[in-house]
Amino acid sequence: MPCLPLLPNYPVTDFIPRNSINILCGPPYSGKDKLLQTAIRNYTDHGEWLGSTAPLFPEMDDPLPMTARVGAISATGLPLPATIPQVQWKDFHRKNDERPMTIERLFELFAEPRPQLLVVDGFQKLMPGGKINDYCEVAHWGSYLHGWCRSQDVTMIGTAPASKTREEDGGYAPHDRVLGSVGWAQLAYTLWLIDLVDRRNNEEAARSTQRLLITLTHGPHPTTWVYYDLDSNDWLVPSLTSPHACDAAWREGLAEMVAANSQNPLRTSQIVELAATLGISKPTVERWLHDMWDEGRILRIRKGMYSWLDKPKETC
Repeated sequence: MPCLPLLPNYPVTDFIPRNSINILCGPPYSGKDKLLQTAIRNYTDHGEWLGSTAPLFPEMDDPLPMTARVGAISATGLPLPATIPQVQWKDFHRKNDERPMTIERLFELFAEPRPQLLVVDGFQKLMPGGKINDYCEVAHWGSYLHGWCRSQDVTMIGTAPASKTREEDGGYAPHDRVLGSVGWAQLAYTLWLIDLVDRRNNEEAARSTQRLLITLTHGPHPTTWVYYDLDSNDWLVPSLTSPHACDAAWREGLAEMVAANSQNPLRTSQIVELAATLGISKPTVERWLHDMWDEGRILRIRKGMYSWLDKPKETC
């Protein structure tokens, strides 16, 4: 679908007001760069950004979406289409210049016409002073950035790390996951949190193809939870099903397996094979088994061998 240039006084999308600051955060290995690939491709091609839509050109019989010019700032470059202009920090040189590297100065390196929708990867690193945990410092810099965005007609989407979860305490609320002060969540009009479904923040968990994207806004929009999968081209795309459906099928299959082997212990390999037929990763199954063992639902006879104390269908 062709898109038209964004007219003045129109929002970027219904979730992204003109000249606003927005944040995409996620823990290590969660795939923020892959999600940006998907979002930018869909926005420039179809006027869609992670569930929100661009405004339509007025007074047309068959109206087309209007999209802003997109550009990106990052340390070493993002895997984006060649049509998206990028500025890398390594291109910034301080020859005979003592002024600090800032978003404003990096923005000046773009050729005219400069971007209207600016993606800044790791934008907390460009905060003067670097005190990302200081509420007042974050609030002051955020106020300055809002003014700068209005003066340049720029709408910003910054990426940031997400803090670790504390699952034993129920985990942090999504708006508290941005690394640093709570002021970051207040600064962002829209906050996207991409997270691993298997939330053990390690390379094994990252091998899972499934992610959860939570969207929160300060506007009149409900919080949404959307599952994403890596497709064959390594793009994150919305999933057709929730993992909970797989969980239910796994529990039912596990109960049938236990009933069929009631006189014999089960091996981990048998359980992993069952899970593989349902698209559930081995690390996820191993974590479930460990939790069930801690809760006294199963008895570990020896490594890789289990005896069941409860019926899995009822108690998993």
